[in-house]
Amino acid sequence: MLPERDLQRRLPSSNELQTLVDYAKPSPGPMTDVAAFPDALAVPYWTVSFSKMSVGAPAMTVNFKDGTAVPAPGMNRVRCVR
Repeated sequence: MLPERDLQRRLPSSNELQTLVDYAKPSPGPMTDVAAFPDALAVPYWTVSFSKMSVGAPAMTVNFKDGTAVPAPGMNRVRCVR
């Protein structure tokens, strides 16, 4: 059983997750505040947002390697928020 605090977590939207990208940091990143997120990796993270480019497009990811937000199929990491 998960603690109550963990049950209140959710996937962020693409816009929410992009607020954690620090564009002043050079690629290949991780392009975020590593003091606040010491376990951050320079990889894509899933969001709850979907691409409006086409029907059936995969969910959006935010890539902390270069700061891009793109639809990305396959396996990616998650960073949940409250």
